[in-house]
Amino acid sequence: MLDCTPEEFESNVRRIARCLWPNANGGARMINGQERDGYFETAECRYIIEATCDRKKAKAIKDANKIREIIQATQRGEKPIVGYLVTKDDPTAEQVEVVHSIQNKHNISINIVSFSQFEAKVIDVEGYIRLRNEYKFGSIYDPASGKYLDSLKYIDGTAKDSDENVWTADKIAHKIIQGNGIVLIGDYGAGKSMTLREVFRILVKLYRSRKTSKFPIYINLREHQKQDDIDEILERHAKKLGFEDKSNLVKAWNLGLCHLILDGFDEMMSAGINSKSTKMRDIRFRITAPIRKFIEDMKLGVGILIAGRQSYFDTDSERKKSLGTTNFIELSVGDFSQEQIELYLQKNKFDIVIPDWVPSRPLLLGTLIVKWYIDSSI
Repeated sequence: MLDCTPEEFESNVRRIARCLWPNANGGARMINGQERDGYFETAECRYIIEATCDRKKAKAIKDANKIREIIQATQRGEKPIVGYLVTKDDPTAEQVEVVHSIQNKHNISINIVSFSQFEAKVIDVEGYIRLRNEYKFGSIYDPASGKYLDSLKYIDGTAKDSDENVWTADKIAHKIIQGNGIVLIGDYGAGKSMTLREVFRILVKLYRSRKTSKFPIYINLREHQKQDDIDEILERHAKKLGFEDKSNLVKAWNLGLCHLILDGFDEMMSAGINSKSTKMRDIRFRITAPIRKFIEDMKLGVGILIAGRQSYFDTDSERKKSLGTTNFIELSVGDFSQEQIELYLQKNKFDIVIPDWVPSRPLLLGTLIVKWYIDSSI
């Protein structure tokens, strides 16, 4: 979003408008010999839209007067006309003041709103993010209590590509906002969900700083066994969080307003296993159908991050075929290095010496420590 062209920004604004007024005949229009960013007419109302990336007072005056001219020229009849000036960032105080001045002087309706405020008319993004942050992320849990623990510290740089290049969570997030698909694989307890949670948090920051116009959705696939309809998955996900705008989450996905994180492709297995003669490969292919549907349905510029166990599929080719990720970037998460173990202990305030025999995966390491199976006397 930060680097988008004015034309791309206008297109994003029109996408939101089409969702707000789905029955309207609308889009960019030539009116009175001049091109307007958006004109949408419903049975009850007409909407005039101008979109700008400019934060100057003069630009707000110019755009507000463009809206005013159309309203005054076309306000014949009983159908009301409402104007929207949508800014990429929060409008400045000066911009708000001049728009309100023009509105009051001419007794017309012009709203000046940021893109986020305009988008919030479709879906309460901040409400979703707040509820999602309070809910569990994949298999992350506190080894001591067995409950989800938000305070566990992430150790970066554990993901690598096939050439052994390290991928930080920040690099993964930036590839996602560029519209890439990424598969993250690793054994149980290697830190896949921790990586995905960190990517989610970075994507939220990028969304809030307007570096992407899309917010992240994070789904625990283990909670969606026996579901093969992606709308149903999105609605159940919303219900799990207590997010009331269930259908709006579906709209956001259909409009391409969000990036998607799917955690645990290996945790959908309990569905559909009712025949000993059925090949496990066929079962896995059937169960992972929703993931393929999400990928087939992804809009231009939408990124998808998927994670699961390395050993779930028999071969790499089966995994790519079942998930539909032939063109995705593949990363793997392995055991901690000695340096990462020391950083893990330091960040999580474990004052302890780790014997060489202890597995260097974060989940197993944390479990052994908090259960006192190892301590500083070893």
